[in-house]
Amino acid sequence: MTTDDISLSNAKFHIELLSRSHQKLNQTAELEIRAIGERHPAQSLRFIPNSKESVDQAIQFAKNQNFIKKNIYITPLPIILGGKQNVACKDTEIIAATHCFLDADEKGVAEQLIEEWKEPPDFIVVTGEIPYLRIHAYWEFVEPVFDLKKWVQLQQFLIDAHFCDQVIKNPSRVMRLAGFRTYPASIKQQRGYTSELVKINEQGEYYDLL
Repeated sequence: MTTDDISLSNAKFHIELLSRSHQKLNQTAELEIRAIGERHPAQSLRFIPNSKESVDQAIQFAKNQNFIKKNIYITPLPIILGGKQNVACKDTEIIAATHCFLDADEKGVAEQLIEEWKEPPDFIVVTGEIPYLRIHAYWEFVEPVFDLKKWVQLQQFLIDAHFCDQVIKNPSRVMRLAGFRTYPASIKQQRGYTSELVKINEQGEYYDLL
C-alpha cells in the first residue's frame, strides 16, 4: 500500500463532519479510531477532534494500522474525555448522539435507500462497490440528543424502515472511516469482495452512484 492508495484528506474531512456539533456539548469530547484485522488483535486510539495535533496523531495511527491490512473504523458519537487508551469505549461513555446513521450493506439496499429517502442524509460514506454498492448514511441532528434510549429507538425505526444492518444501534458502535482501504475477511473474498478505498460523499453527490 502506498500513499496513493489512501486519502488522508477524506479521513480528516469525515472526522470534521462527525465533530462539528461538539461545540454544542459544553464539554470537550473525544472520538475513537479502532483498527480491526482478520489476523491481528484490534487496537484503538482516542483523540480530541478539535485539536489538530491530536487529529494528526490519530490519522498517523490509522495509516500505520491500515498499512498492515487492518480495517479502520471510528465512533461517530462523542465520548467522554479521559478514557483508557487502546480500550474500546463502552455505551456508558457516550455523551450524546450528534447523528443518526445507517449501514446499507446487503445487495440492493443502498440503491433502494438512496431512491426512497425523504430527507437526504448530510453525507454518506461509500464502503464498497464490489460485488455491489454498500454505504453508510449520516443525518446530523440540529441539537445533540442526550437521551440515548430515545436515540436507540430512532435507530431501530430507521433500520426497520430501510432494511439496514440490525446491529447499528448501540451508542458506542463503530463505522468505517473514510480515506482508508478495506481488507475483507477470507469468507467475504470468496463471495467477491475486494479491497477498496472507503470514500465520502457530501449531500447531493450520491445520486451519481445509481
